[in-house]
Amino acid sequence: MKELPPFYQRYVDKVPDLPLEEALDKGKTKLFELFHSISDEQLNFSYAEDKWSLRQLLMHLIDSERIFAYRAARFCRGDKTPLAGFDENEYASNAQVAHLSKKFLLQMYEINRLNTVYLFRSLSDEELQKSGSSNGLVMKVETLGKLICGHERHHLEVINERYIPVLTST
Repeated sequence: MKELPPFYQRYVDKVPDLPLEEALDKGKTKLFELFHSISDEQLNFSYAEDKWSLRQLLMHLIDSERIFAYRAARFCRGDKTPLAGFDENEYASNAQVAHLSKKFLLQMYEINRLNTVYLFRSLSDEELQKSGSSNGLVMKVETLGKLICGHERHHLEVINERYIPVLTST
């Protein structure tokens, strides 16, 4: 099994030195602030051809968090079954989100985040240190929580750098 690769480490490195629950809450607050400044119509915007729309990107965050939290739940319960990876581009291209309103997507995000917070809040220090195998990598439960936070932070940075400047200039 491989160690945490740079691709994932860059997300973990973005997480502030806070308790995991606080980092999850901060991420939610920033995401809500950002998406409340974007209209439902603007969620269809993509800054370049073959890039996700903001609607797809929000669904990507929801899907990824679900998968990472599922892995954490399996690992903290001692499940040693190696789990497969997932192709985020396949998920995005197959997620039919055009009909989903911003309100609905944000409610789905919020419920999902609450589930994630409760999962991690329920875990002992011992459970947070358990690990399992996914996509050929061994990861600790705690690392998966940080990955959720850092992955979200990464995408919020991308939105602020590549989407918002175009949206606000029109």
